[in-house]
Amino acid sequence: MSRPTLPQVDRILSQPTASRPIPIPSNRPINSDRNVPRPSTSGSFHGRSSSGSTPLPNGGKARPLDVFASLHKSTLGVVKTRQGSVLSRGFILKTDYYPSGRALELEIDVGGAPNFRQNKSAMNVFGVAQPRVSGMKALLSLLQCRPGLANQSQCHWFSTREEPIVYLSGRPYVLRDSTSPRDGVALTERTENLEAIERRLKADIVAEAAKFSGVILTHHELDNGDIIPSWTAVDAKTVRTQQEVMEDLKTEGWSVEYHRIPITPDRPIENNYLDAFLDVMKTTDPTETPLVFSCGAGIVRTTFAMVGACIVRRRQLVLLGEPDPYASTKLSSGISSPKAVATLEQVSLQQELNKSLLRITYILQQGLQEQDSRSAIELLMSQPALMESLRKAHQGTYSLILGLLGCLDHGPNAKKLVDRVIDDCDHAVNLREDVLVHRIRYAVANMDDRTRTMHLAKASKALEK
Repeated sequence: MSRPTLPQVDRILSQPTASRPIPIPSNRPINSDRNVPRPSTSGSFHGRSSSGSTPLPNGGKARPLDVFASLHKSTLGVVKTRQGSVLSRGFILKTDYYPSGRALELEIDVGGAPNFRQNKSAMNVFGVAQPRVSGMKALLSLLQCRPGLANQSQCHWFSTREEPIVYLSGRPYVLRDSTSPRDGVALTERTENLEAIERRLKADIVAEAAKFSGVILTHHELDNGDIIPSWTAVDAKTVRTQQEVMEDLKTEGWSVEYHRIPITPDRPIENNYLDAFLDVMKTTDPTETPLVFSCGAGIVRTTFAMVGACIVRRRQLVLLGEPDPYASTKLSSGISSPKAVATLEQVSLQQELNKSLLRITYILQQGLQEQDSRSAIELLMSQPALMESLRKAHQGTYSLILGLLGCLDHGPNAKKLVDRVIDDCDHAVNLREDVLVHRIRYAVANMDDRTRTMHLAKASKALEK
């Protein structure tokens, strides 16, 4: 089934709530050893059917053992018998969790806010994965946006999530097809439609929980990657959409402005996304206003947004007469001897070259893991020309990029600036190196490896970013 187009989604949203099931693609590849099983039986609490037509024994009061037996039976059948307009047959609510997506080398860890970091030049630009409510409050407290402060800062929070998100008791959950629970479900790229779908998902959760004595079946992803069913208590107050979470924070006195700019991971990041970021950032004070960007794992889309924000902030600071945070450092300043100046510049170039070579060796070794018994050093020594090709790729001097630089005023200087900003925000991923990483994985993969084409496609998308 193909992805619904925007006109299709608009027609769906215009239908009555009770009769408008969301068409969701279900033709994703199935990981058979980790699928959430689809049940063949149905049931609900206290021996009742979903319609509530079966009377309870003992005058309508169920004993604990009766509840346990009914709970077990319902766990097997509830996914297959769901009837919501969004939370429908075959779909689950999974914890929004990425066990393999944490950047373990980050200097600090904030509870409930994975992959939280700031750009290295400290320009009030931050990134984070999808946080819990407790994590949001922790970050806003660190950014001096908590209630009651005399000089309270105002944070602008950007979410680039393109799929429905709902919070249960402060924890984010996502909608998933039970046959492919690790694949995202993208329904629309229009913010208003996405938030309308989240409101309907909330209504489905509350209605289903009413049938099961105030609990709903969710699925939790463990650190080892297993996904297990779990019953979670909910009510109309503990189920919140992401927009409602932000509105609740503002009502409590937290100083935060929320912006939803959906970006689909498998589609190119277009100019309109940058325009949406710019429309907000151009009215902010670059010296006072913190900007927080978030996506699912807080890696690629978040890093891209951070890089774009730093470029805009750098321009704002320069226009205010502040020092350029990305100005190249002149080691020769204050030295009058031409020979000493030449020596220092040569040393600086050599240091950059050594750093580049070490990084190339590391990237190559990562790409060779489990694919080639040779080490990266052995491979480079056996193919001297490979090192020069990798060095150019690591610097981002692809023919496409060089052609683009020729069309821009001061193109080479602009590339140097962008490279500095990319390196300034590379805590979780380096956008320039990401091209080389996937290209190496494509080159070392076997010809019959189905992931080979995937790596080449990822390299192409990374180059476009």
